[in-house]
Amino acid sequence: MDRESGFVAVQIIALAIDPLDGAPHVIAQPHPEQPAFAIPVGLSDAPAIRAELLGIDLDRPLAHQLTVSLVQAAGASIDCVELVAIDGARVLASICVRAADGTISLHDGRASDAVALALCAKVPIWVAPHVIRDLSMRHLDPPLEWPDADLPDSRRDRMVASASKWRG
Repeated sequence: MDRESGFVAVQIIALAIDPLDGAPHVIAQPHPEQPAFAIPVGLSDAPAIRAELLGIDLDRPLAHQLTVSLVQAAGASIDCVELVAIDGARVLASICVRAADGTISLHDGRASDAVALALCAKVPIWVAPHVIRDLSMRHLDPPLEWPDADLPDSRRDRMVASASKWRG
């Protein structure tokens, strides 16, 4: 699958927590005028995604940052990530890697890893229309909590600025 088959570019605008089970989700939005939807991510990946959204610099690289560095050191680059399917509660992803000779290879991954890689590498996140449809139909009751809502204005502004870079 590729962009020609109807994939939609999305921006990650926030990280939220399901108040019923504490599961983290990233909030994705295709366009500012379109409704956002929640993508479940792994508990261990949520801090890395949050650090990318807030632009927090760490002393040592996290796994996704190290991965991007290693890919670049090999003369390749991450071209984009694609969220391609839903399998039960998991969202399946493909990471598109462009080799030095220009060939592109797809590597299976979890949505959590793919989103963290995309945010770090500053590459597009493409989502299959059926994935958007299925995730949009999952209504959480009560709604997701936005843990950054109580941040001081300066930190919240940094998060919004970080998320808005995807709105290009």
